[in-house]
Amino acid sequence: MPGWTSCPSHPDVVSCPPTRSVAQASEIAPSETHSVSSSRLLQAVYIVSRDPFPEVEEFVEKSAQHYHLDLKRYELPMRPALEAYLKDKPAVKAIFLGTRRTDPHSEALSHFNPTDQGWPQFMRIHPIIDWHYVEIWAVSRIPIFRLPSSK
Repeated sequence: MPGWTSCPSHPDVVSCPPTRSVAQASEIAPSETHSVSSSRLLQAVYIVSRDPFPEVEEFVEKSAQHYHLDLKRYELPMRPALEAYLKDKPAVKAIFLGTRRTDPHSEALSHFNPTDQGWPQFMRIHPIIDWHYVEIWAVSRIPIFRLPSSK
């Protein structure tokens, strides 16, 4: 599920790994060894599913450490979690999502869509909307994009 995107020139733009996480853009190179001030941490939100797999929880935690994420966790359904996140981070105006056209209810999406009526308001940005599994797996194997794995 992970895969964050960086947008250093737009600090109010948020980046979202596929489905359930959001990371605010910043210019930070992944590194286990260098320290990062809290003002340079990538802000992120993880919307926890009702019955999360321990492996997903471990992966999210390792990724947060590896990529220096200031991770906010919300154990709420998607809409209330996004409302809570935007209340905590009112400057956020856009969110990068990992949605693809083959995902449920995504066939009509474009690269930029405002949220639907009744949802917290922000611009949804879909950089990988037309990607297929083979492209996602290919990128995930590039060393700079490799994420820490669970056991």
